[in-house]
Amino acid sequence: MDGFVTADHCSATGGYLDTGDPFYQNSATLVGYEAADPSYSSCYDPQGCRYSDASFVQWESGINYIFGGISVLSSGITLHSTISHWGVFTEATSLVGTVHSKVGQQTGETQGTASHTCIDLESAQTGRMHYCQVRVRWNASLGGSKPLGTGGDSGSPVSYNTYNGNYVAYLFGNLWGVHGDSIMVYSPVANAETDFGSNLTTY
Repeated sequence: MDGFVTADHCSATGGYLDTGDPFYQNSATLVGYEAADPSYSSCYDPQGCRYSDASFVQWESGINYIFGGISVLSSGITLHSTISHWGVFTEATSLVGTVHSKVGQQTGETQGTASHTCIDLESAQTGRMHYCQVRVRWNASLGGSKPLGTGGDSGSPVSYNTYNGNYVAYLFGNLWGVHGDSIMVYSPVANAETDFGSNLTTY
């Protein structure tokens, strides 16, 4: 089935397949239904542990979508009038200092650099632990706006975007947390693949 990965804590019940749980864009347009949500395993955290804050949503029939496409914005959260999307070329692994961009429905495209590339982090919202997450900090040398993200941006793609004659994105993962206005946290694609197993293929 075709669909997209978003944040697990956006589903009705994290770590549990809520069959038929609908997902909307801007609370108005139905885009799909939850189709996979791996359970959290027993661990040192009483609420359970997983490698990613991620769930899989199957596209609603009739929705137009582009595989491996990340929206290009002209400003704010306005879609670019002539450039459709960044095309995901491949998955990428973060290194400290690597530039990261996220494109979210609330704060648009923001940038920072990785400060930690594998730290266990507990969600303040759910109390669940996530192994080996990446933390990104706002970097004044990159310019751009703050906050890096806010409520409603969860599930946003995090990538390195570049123009080499084509609009190319190297996909890091999906955003699930922020701290203040200068820090965002995401689950790497490889972590989601660990949780979902061979059932998840990214583009």
